[in-house]
Amino acid sequence: MDGVKICEGISDISDSYSGILIDQWGTLHDGEKPYDGVIEALENLKSRGKQIILISNSGQRAEDNTKRLVKIGFRADLFNHVVTSAEVTWRSLENREEGVFKGLGNKCFLMNRANDVSVLNDTDIVVVDDVNDADFVLLTGSEAPTKTLENYYDDILRNAKEYYV
Repeated sequence: MDGVKICEGISDISDSYSGILIDQWGTLHDGEKPYDGVIEALENLKSRGKQIILISNSGQRAEDNTKRLVKIGFRADLFNHVVTSAEVTWRSLENREEGVFKGLGNKCFLMNRANDVSVLNDTDIVVVDDVNDADFVLLTGSEAPTKTLENYYDDILRNAKEYYV
């Protein structure tokens, strides 16, 4: 193919960009430690003035992800920002002015892992125990394999079907 460049590593293309988005889990680390060469690669990118944005589909907010990264061996000065799905959700729930969040009520049926409600901290969102009392359902994590999808979704899907049919 013409125009396709085969790269040995990020250094082959990094001079073409001022910033780089890098996923965390499975790209930078295995959950316990950085992969070999990752710290050096980040140091090299930073020394050349690159903006490094770490992204994740994590149900944890950016600050919690940053703390976890530092705990497993990353220095916080190796990246400029952390963006997680939980952080984007939190910002959207905080003001509820755009898209599907516009006009959204404040009663939430929350499905999460280990009772983590950090995605709702400092908002006016109230967690309800009964999905029928909720204005919306938010899924930030699961307890798989302890709980199956059926455990989580049976009542919710049945109620949604009754509502939309």
